[in-house]
Amino acid sequence: MPLEVRSTIIGHMDRDSRGSFRLTSRDANAEAKPFVKSLVLRRREDLIPALRAYDGNDITKLTANACRLGAAEAQYLAANTSITSLDLRGTRIGDAGAQALAANTSITSLDLRSNGIGAAGAQALAANTSITSLVLLGNRIGDAGAQALAANTSITSLDLSRNRIGDAGAQALAANTSITSLDLTANDIGAAGAQALAANTSITSLDLTANGIGDAGAQALAANTSITSLDLRTNVIGAAGAQALAANTSITSLVLLGNRIGDAGAQALAANTSITSLDLSVNVIGAAGAQALAANTSITSLDLAANDIGAAGAQALAANTSITSLDLTANGIGDAGAQALAANTSITSLDLSRNLIGDQGAQALAANTSITSIVLGDNDIGDAGAQALAANTSITSLDLSSNRIGAAGAQALAANTSITSLDLRGNRIGAAGAQALAANTSITSLDLRGNYIGRAGVAALEAVRSRFQTLEL
Repeated sequence: MPLEVRSTIIGHMDRDSRGSFRLTSRDANAEAKPFVKSLVLRRREDLIPALRAYDGNDITKLTANACRLGAAEAQYLAANTSITSLDLRGTRIGDAGAQALAANTSITSLDLRSNGIGAAGAQALAANTSITSLVLLGNRIGDAGAQALAANTSITSLDLSRNRIGDAGAQALAANTSITSLDLTANDIGAAGAQALAANTSITSLDLTANGIGDAGAQALAANTSITSLDLRTNVIGAAGAQALAANTSITSLVLLGNRIGDAGAQALAANTSITSLDLSVNVIGAAGAQALAANTSITSLDLAANDIGAAGAQALAANTSITSLDLTANGIGDAGAQALAANTSITSLDLSRNLIGDQGAQALAANTSITSIVLGDNDIGDAGAQALAANTSITSLDLSSNRIGAAGAQALAANTSITSLDLRGNRIGAAGAQALAANTSITSLDLRGNYIGRAGVAALEAVRSRFQTLEL
C-alpha cells in the first residue's frame, strides 16, 4: 500500500484501529502490512480503500456508523467474506442497502438501526441464513417486515424497537422458535400481541416497553414459563397485572417502571420467590408496598425510584438482608430513612438522590462499611455531611452533586484515599476546594462542573489531568 494512501486511511480511523496498525517494513518507503481484526471508520469515502488495504480479508468486525453509505459501499460489503460483525447504524442505506447485505453469508451480527429500512429490506434480510443477531431499531418495517422475519430460523437475537409493528406482527413473531431474545420497544402492540407472545416457548428475554398491553397482556405473559427476563415498563399495567405476574415462577428479572401497580401490586410481587431483580420505579407505591417488599428474601436488586415510601418504607427496607442494590430516588425518606438504611449491612449500591437528606443523614451513612457506591445528589448536605463521608473507607464511588458543599467539604474529601469516582457538580467548592482535590491521587473520575472554581482551580487540576480517566470542569 502506498504510504500516502495508508496515511489518509489511518487519519480517519478511530484511536483503537490506528493502534492496531503494525508495520513490517525495513525502510520508510516499504509497503505496510496491517494486522487488524476490528476497524472503525468515520467517512464514507474511506470504507472501500480501507478494506482493500488488508491482504487476505483480515477484518472480522467493522463499524462505520453515521457515514451515510451509498449503494456501492453496501454492495462491496455484501461481497466481503471475512466480516462477521457489521455495525452500520445511521448510514441511511435504505431498502436497497439492506437487500444487498442480505446476500452476504459471513455476517452473523448485523446492526442496521436508523437506516430508513422498510418492509422490503426486512423481507430480504429474512431470507439470510447466517445472521444470528439483528438490530433494526428505528426503521419502519411494519407488520409486513415483522411477518417476514418471523419465518427466519437462524436469528436468535432480534431488536425491532420503534418499527410501527402492531398485533399482527407480534402474532407472527410469536410463532418463531429460534429467537431467544426479542425487543419490541415502542411499537403499537396491545393485549392481543402480548397474548400471542405469551404462547411462545423459545423466548427467554422479552422487552415490550412502551406498548399498550395493559393488565390483559400482563396476565397472559404471566402464564409463560420460558421467559426469564421481562421488561414491561410504561404499559398501563395496574395491580391486576402485577398480581398475575407475581404468580410466575420463571421470571428472574422484571421491569414494571412507569405503570400504576400501587401498594396492592407491590404486596403481591413481594410474595414471589423467583425474581431477583425488580424495577418498580414510578408506580404509586407507598410505605405499605415497601414494607411488604422488605420481607422478600430473593430480590437482590430493587428499584423503587419516584414512589412515595417515606421514612417508614425506608426503615422497613433497612431490615432486609438480601438486597445488595437499592434505588430509592425521590421518595421523601429524609434523615430518618437514611439513618435507618445506614445500619444495613447487605447493601453495596445505594441511590438516595432527591430525598431531603441533610447532614445528619449523611453522617449516619458515613458510618456504614458495606456500601461501595452511593448517590446522594440533589439533597441538602453541607460541609459537615461531606466531612463525615470523607472519613469512610469502603465507598469507592460517591455522588454529592447539587448539595451545599463548600471548600471545607471538598478539602475533607480530598484527604480520602478509597474514593475513585467523585461527583461534586453544582456545589460551591471554589478554587480552594479544587486545589485540594488536585492533590488527591486515588480519584480517577472527577466532576466539578458548576462550582465556580476559577482560573486557579482550573490550573491546579489541568496540571494533573493525566492522572484522571475522566475530568469535568
